[in-house]
Amino acid sequence: VFVTVGTTTFPALIAAVLSTATQLLLATHGYTHMVIQAGRSLADLMPISTDMPLAVTAYDYKPSLASDMERADLIISHAGAGCMIEALRSGRHPGKGQGNATVRQVIVVVNDQLMDNHQDELARALHGLNYLVSCLPGELSDAIHMIHTIDLAPFPAQDVTRFPQLLQQTIL
Repeated sequence: VFVTVGTTTFPALIAAVLSTATQLLLATHGYTHMVIQAGRSLADLMPISTDMPLAVTAYDYKPSLASDMERADLIISHAGAGCMIEALRSGRHPGKGQGNATVRQVIVVVNDQLMDNHQDELARALHGLNYLVSCLPGELSDAIHMIHTIDLAPFPAQDVTRFPQLLQQTIL
């Protein structure tokens, strides 16, 4: 499991993934390791208990999260737009997808403490399109259950031809 909170802090997400209930639930689904990109929250979770059901490691920042996302069977992410798209495009793992497709399993946790809660709109839209499961921090257990029971839709590949086509249509 790979967890990312982004560049700032998200104490509610850290607390949710480190809770005994979440750890036990993930273990029942066969997960054994959790890597947390904790941003400025790293100091808040050190030292990490060794009594947890999952082996947990954490770091603050890296130049790229790509390798951690590629290795993960499940990604639990904050709801920043860039991170959601990167997680969905980070490769295909054997997840339960529509028509037996191989899909990336992504749970997006919306930070409901943000002033304008701007993350919620895109997270809900991607959830509505069945590309990922979105939730609030207190709903993480339900989201973990859901991600293992629903058929996710494969996220479309990036189409680099669309922008030039739209630009051409606009100019002409």
